[in-house]
Amino acid sequence: MRVAVVGMPDSAERDKLVLLLHGIRRAGHTPLLVDADLFASGAVRLDGPAIRDAAPVRLPPLTGRHRTVAGLVERLSVDGITGAARSPGEAIGVDAVWPEALDIGRRLAFEGLYRQIAAAPVRSPAGSWESVLATMFKHRMRRLVGPGVRHAVVTARDDAEAARQAVSRGDVWVKAPDDTHGHGVHHLSPGEPAVPAVRKALRRTPDGELCLIEEDIRGLLADPGGRPHRADLAVTVLDGRILQATLRVQPDLAAPTNSRHGGDSLPVAVGSLPVAVREMAIGALAATHCRYGSADILGSVPGDSGFTVVDPVPPAVGEVNKMPGGRSPGFLDQVVMPLVEAVVSASR
Repeated sequence: MRVAVVGMPDSAERDKLVLLLHGIRRAGHTPLLVDADLFASGAVRLDGPAIRDAAPVRLPPLTGRHRTVAGLVERLSVDGITGAARSPGEAIGVDAVWPEALDIGRRLAFEGLYRQIAAAPVRSPAGSWESVLATMFKHRMRRLVGPGVRHAVVTARDDAEAARQAVSRGDVWVKAPDDTHGHGVHHLSPGEPAVPAVRKALRRTPDGELCLIEEDIRGLLADPGGRPHRADLAVTVLDGRILQATLRVQPDLAAPTNSRHGGDSLPVAVGSLPVAVREMAIGALAATHCRYGSADILGSVPGDSGFTVVDPVPPAVGEVNKMPGGRSPGFLDQVVMPLVEAVVSASR
């Protein structure tokens, strides 16, 4: 089976791109790499079960990094991959199309691709364009998913301080609606002004320019040495089945848990999570109409990580990600390989 992976070799998602290409080949199928910019520019299109106006070429080796289940970082290289060149060529037949290696900060440029996938007789975990919007913009996700977090949608015309006080008199987060990797979030302690953070977080969306102010749900966990950490769970789901759960911990209590902010990720056995938490994650993906993705669960849920609860806080859905990051321990074996199997074996 030939599987077209849409991505950008020079983007922040390069590691995940390499994992997908490797996983497809490891499962005995043929990967084809299509540069996402070809779709964004209209140079190629998905026309039925084929990529049209694309000339196949042999690509140089691609190298990425991933973490094993044990947490060790390994380098992975794929060679002999066929790619779609930027010059027009004949149609390349494909059986499945994956847009999972797109640069997630540029998703709005690929509406046409998602709509083509939805209309084409090919297999894909992509889902609808509406599901992309529901997960890309946090205010839209909040309309669909519960139990949620107390929050306010704020525009430049609103009284940011009043909105902040209405959400919480304690710590809050000011978030860009399309934030990725924690780059557009700002933590505010009581007494810190909200207006400067709101100005930084405002972004244009299909619903106008806005940002969010959310309560800080801080379920503290302690490591084996007793040191407190902020923590949340990233739970990856496919077709209503949990593939992987990862505990993300951060010793800086005023920083996001993302690895780019110094957070760490620990594998957690799915069976060690409370049933209510598992159902919450699965329900969040269903509410946003995503076949595949991950739900970030806030609160005090250590699973079998070895961390213990310091501050018990009920779980709540933090956000839903349509394209989970590939840096969690065991992502290749626990997520990529089951995803390959599910996509190539599914009927359209």
